[in-house]
Amino acid sequence: MSPFLKLPYELFAHILSFLDHSQSIYQCLTCHPTLYTLFYENETFWYDLCINKHINYKHPAITWRQFVLSGEMNRVCPHLTMGLFSQISAKQDILYLLSSASSPQANYRSICLHPECDHNGNDQSERCHYDRAKHPVHLQISLTHLFNVYCETCGRLLGETEPSEKWFVHAWVQALVSTPLTEKLPLTNPLLRLRRQIEINLFSQPGGSYIIEKSWCDAWIQFLKGDRPFPPGRLNNKPLLNVNDGSLLTGLQHGVDFELVSSKSKDYIERLYGVTGGFLSEAVLPHDTCVSRLLTTFYDRPFKGQSIKL
Repeated sequence: MSPFLKLPYELFAHILSFLDHSQSIYQCLTCHPTLYTLFYENETFWYDLCINKHINYKHPAITWRQFVLSGEMNRVCPHLTMGLFSQISAKQDILYLLSSASSPQANYRSICLHPECDHNGNDQSERCHYDRAKHPVHLQISLTHLFNVYCETCGRLLGETEPSEKWFVHAWVQALVSTPLTEKLPLTNPLLRLRRQIEINLFSQPGGSYIIEKSWCDAWIQFLKGDRPFPPGRLNNKPLLNVNDGSLLTGLQHGVDFELVSSKSKDYIERLYGVTGGFLSEAVLPHDTCVSRLLTTFYDRPFKGQSIKL
């Protein structure tokens, strides 16, 4: 152990970054009091482990140490980078030009998310571009998956499970589709028409079980109907919640204070719009009598969503 302690810091951190299990890293640090004292409470050390894995993002609610020891470091996509946030404006310009030039019948588009690349096209050119340029991450826009982020190297959609990866994808997509991009596009733009069609299909699905604030829902419906030129911003459910414990306030009325949406609508809103205050549902809070009473009133009857047409 003595020669190991004499290693330069950079080399020591580099060696530990090769360990595939977070528990192995923890055991290595606890095997000698000097290592534990020097590094366990040192956030720079844990950050450097992640950088050695080519990962420079995490959920802002956790520390780098928590990120590593939870095992997330070895499960998230290492091809995402915080540098994408500095490219929002450039990718918005590509998205704007692409959507303006596309026909309403175009059912699939993609944009390369490499910071220095402006490639865009269909599913075939997407794969050819990856084979040629080795840029693995791209944005997918289709009739069934609006603004999905896919990594060719990892071979999967990103932001589906791991909290940090999910936070990154949600935050980036929400920044991408926010103003000023949406204010540039007329309601007849193929991109907005595609977005509205997907959201209408989600809104019209039966089985309302998640509560959303009424005024935001009204603004969303206005956008879907074409009465509003751009979509609403972030959903804020806090006015419905008790400040002390986050439970649903008493005395709220369906159709006056809140509306109910399906689980698919909830997931879409969370990903594309973002939510403050979280969602309340009978499934999430089965022992909350207030929530259960409200949802039981409406859950077993046909969905009363409005009929919306383009």
